[in-house]
Order: sequence, then C-alpha cells, then structure tokens
Amino acid sequence: AQAAAEAQASLLRSYRKVLKPAGGIGDRLLERARRLVTEKINDGLRELRVNFRVAIDADFAVKHRPADGDGRAWITASLASGYQKFALNLAARLAIWRLTATTRPDAIIIDEGFGKANESAASDLADALEGLASAPDAPKLLFVVSHVATLRARLARELHISVRPGGSFVSNVGGAPARPLAAAGE
Repeated sequence: AQAAAEAQASLLRSYRKVLKPAGGIGDRLLERARRLVTEKINDGLRELRVNFRVAIDADFAVKHRPADGDGRAWITASLASGYQKFALNLAARLAIWRLTATTRPDAIIIDEGFGKANESAASDLADALEGLASAPDAPKLLFVVSHVATLRARLARELHISVRPGGSFVSNVGGAPARPLAAAGE
C-alpha cells in the first residue's frame, strides 16, 4: 500500500511540474491561443476595412490603436468609439467562427451597430459583408438587423417585422404579405 501511495505521489509531483501554475503547459496553451485569436481578429478588422488594430496583452486585456500605429500608445478597447466596438465585436465573432474546430452554426447574426458608423465606414462594412457572403468559407446565412436605409437597400432579401396589437408580424419586403410570427414552442 505504501509503495502504491509513493508511486501516486511521484506521479502527482510529475503532473505538477508540467502543469505548474505559472509557466506550465496551461500558460503556454493560453499564450498560443492569445496570439492566434489576436491575429485572427486583426485579419477580420482588415477584412472589414477598418483603420485600427487590436492587441490582447498577457492579462487578456484588449487594446486598440490606428492600423498604421504612428507611434501611438495602445488604448483599452473599452474607450473605443461605438463604431470601433461594433467593428471589433464583428471581427471577434468572425475570428471565433473561423477558429472553431467543432460543428458550428452556419450563420452569423449582426444586430445593429451600423448606425454608429459614418456613411463611408458603413459602406466599407457593407462591401466587406458582401465579400464575406460570397467567400467559400463564409457562413451560409448572414442575418443583419439594421435601421440604416442605405445598408438595407444592399441586402439580398429584406424582411420587415411589425408589432401590432395581435402580435408581431413578418413580411418579405416587396414579396409576401405579413403573417404572424410563430408562437414560442411552435
């Protein structure tokens, strides 16, 4: 029994050496993931044609600065503009979607955010989304919620949801008449 306990203690010490809290395999895996996620988010920001990049520091704080750097310091992403936060959120979702090795939903839902962009930036984002929609590795469905008329005009198919006393109704703009949305559980 003592020999078995000593063998188990020796094995535990070996595991602790490999999995040590600081500098062990866990830290190395997190560092590798941090670098890869940072790279993929910045790929997404370039794809979305925004003019800033991000860095994720060793404490996993996200910071941003202009793409050209221009000697400027990194600023915490919590101080970014509404448009920058929207673009960063979208780039991060694209990065995670692309890095996922398991079966994933073949859709990305983008809820608002375009109203925070000036006309040029919104147009660039719309161009990038059109490019994304036609890419071979793209999600099959890009579901965009927006009140921005110029963006809605560029969508392949627009649905309109209206709230009425009898419930919410959806209609295909320029298509089928409004019909009630299915109740929960139907």
